[in-house]
Amino acid sequence: MNKTILASSLALALSTGAAQASLTINSVHDTATPNKIEAYYIQANTSGSSNIFLSSIDTNVDVGGEPLALAMNGLLSVWQLSGSNWVLVGANDEAPRDASNSKNIYGVNVHQWAAADPFGGISDPGLTLNLTAGSTYLILQSDTNNGPTSLSNEQNLVGSLGQTIAVGSPFQAALWGTYDAWGAPTEGVQLNNYTLTITGDVSQVSAPPAAVPVPAAVWLFGSVLGGFGLFGRRKSA
Repeated sequence: MNKTILASSLALALSTGAAQASLTINSVHDTATPNKIEAYYIQANTSGSSNIFLSSIDTNVDVGGEPLALAMNGLLSVWQLSGSNWVLVGANDEAPRDASNSKNIYGVNVHQWAAADPFGGISDPGLTLNLTAGSTYLILQSDTNNGPTSLSNEQNLVGSLGQTIAVGSPFQAALWGTYDAWGAPTEGVQLNNYTLTITGDVSQVSAPPAAVPVPAAVWLFGSVLGGFGLFGRRKSA
């Protein structure tokens, strides 16, 4: 089942130009725990198109005494730093497939795909965005039922981009929070390894500091000093 990609500058096919460098991040997602989130920060060193996609590994678990391969079912949302806010610029929970239907357009195998049911299985998320040189981006990896609140929580991600998260605020407050680990094994553990790939000239960076509010006393002190200066000028006039 194919899902819709949302992006501010969307490319539905991979670039046929020169090969791009890639930043790869290996991580693990606790799929059995509701609404787990991994956050990554990148900076675009040059402007250009970037493919941002996951390649996850099914976990073989024991469910009721029977072995079962469970897919991660991830969801990627990308947010651009603007002032003291993160602004949503794209999201996807299932990348479009190539002509074979057994892989998505980023070359990642579709999970639990079978020739007898070529449109079945689960495609890892991926999207293509135009990044701006010097800009910092936040990439959130969550679950298929834990996406941005400005988008619909249905089969296709539709809605409005531009949703914001204040820097330093909890990410979960901006997401649906409706993920239920229905496929979790009986022992309550499902860890899925995955690789996040970001193509283009990008670097992984640290989280930007949250804005520190200035205490009211500082503003009051400043106004008092300003008053003294005004008084002094009037006296010397």
